[in-house]
Amino acid sequence: MTVPGGGWPRIGSMCSGYGGLDLGVQAVLGGSVAWHAEMNPNAAAILAHHWPRDAKSRRYQRS
Repeated sequence: MTVPGGGWPRIGSMCSGYGGLDLGVQAVLGGSVAWHAEMNPNAAAILAHHWPRDAKSRRYQRS
């Protein structure tokens, strides 16, 4: 699948969990994960292991 203007879709993931849905979307549509956001520290640790370059933008806080 290509997006308008060419290239592959960039995926943003809010409330990512362990990233399973993100992997499924990548498998079906192609593209790459641009960012994750996850509040649970255990799930965030799994995301950091599988997507280390995205580790800095992963955590968000409740307001």
